[in-house]
Amino acid sequence: MWEKVGVFRNEQGLQEAESELEEISNDLEKQALSLKTSHRNPELAEALENFFLVATGRCVIRGALKRTESRGAHYREDYPETDNKKWLKHLLIRKSGDAFEFEIIPVDLREIHPEEENC
Repeated sequence: MWEKVGVFRNEQGLQEAESELEEISNDLEKQALSLKTSHRNPELAEALENFFLVATGRCVIRGALKRTESRGAHYREDYPETDNKKWLKHLLIRKSGDAFEFEIIPVDLREIHPEEENC
């Protein structure tokens, strides 16, 4: 994730990271717990953390692939410009079953006014 999904990103690296994350996800299914208690079980806590780390990584990768511009700490080497006309929006990601759903929400501009030339 650090090498391919850090601040500097591109489509190829993001897709490679997504494939690697899929392999990790498949390996998570093989996790086994030797401690069977659910109370103060560090193995269970680690297994759950691993699951949520993979889910979070998928959200970051898919959101970065969808946003075809550079903005703030999201710099796409293949899309170096900020595109306020198309992407002055929030990207909301929800998990629905095994799939992720995207919702694009306009930014409330009542208090913030971006540069006019980019709008």
